Amino acid sequence: MLKRLKLKFILSNMAALSIVVLAIFTALCVLIYMTEEQKITRVLESNIEVVEHGFEDIPDGSHQPEGYVYNHSFSVFVSDEGAILYQTEHSLDERSLKVAVNDAMSSEYDRGGSKSTNLSYLKAESFRGTIISFVSREHLENRVSESIGQSTLAALVSLLIFLYIS
Repeated sequence: MLKRLKLKFILSNMAALSIVVLAIFTALCVLIYMTEEQKITRVLESNIEVVEHGFEDIPDGSHQPEGYVYNHSFSVFVSDEGAILYQTEHSLDERSLKVAVNDAMSSEYDRGGSKSTNLSYLKAESFRGTIISFVSREHLENRVSESIGQSTLAALVSLLIFLYIS
């Protein structure tokens, strides 16, 4: 009877510890996700500003602003008729670029994502057309996946240590 009571006590403590560890690591994953989303928003806003300032004296939009370098992000300038007048360097093929631009232009929201190209976008209206900034969501997904894996591993290790000590 004493052994069964000890086993119940250990199992209830492990269950309580599991709930606490799960809550902590869930909060950590949510915090990482929110931080990465804020970084994406800052990059999108920064890209829009760079393109807006780069177009001040450029009638045809064929110039890339000086010092504009950021991995996994790019911007396009779209005329009122829907033609791409300008684009910063990117690694997308032409078809994917058109899909991303069409997704952004057809959306009623200024900020969103393109599921087919795995890009977040931010639109800003200009007197010459629309500026759309894109950022890859790959880094966000990798960070969240890594944190979930590390959290799961840490939770299992802590439970095994608790079981061993008990």
